[in-house]
Amino acid sequence: MSQTEDKIIEDILKYVVEKKGPLSQWYVGISKDPQKSLFKEHNVPKDKTPWLYRFAFDHIEAERIQDTLLRRGFDGAPINKDINAKGIYVYKKTPETKE
Repeated sequence: MSQTEDKIIEDILKYVVEKKGPLSQWYVGISKDPQKSLFKEHNVPKDKTPWLYRFAFDHIEAERIQDTLLRRGFDGAPINKDINAKGIYVYKKTPETKE
């Protein structure tokens, strides 16, 4: 794992601990446009629901980060195979969000 991977995973895990809830209550995904994915596709309320995104070096690194978080207990979709998708996003699932 690169330092970037470790740092992104650490940032996400710290954020999730701070915002509370079991890991299974958090959704992780990869996108070339994480804001669009969060707020349009998943209907995450920007001001009410915890969310975070970071950019990996490349798609392969983003896949490894998502895989690590899924193995730790996060919920999420199948790995996005778009080679331009480098944004890793997470949000806390609520009745308003769409998985």
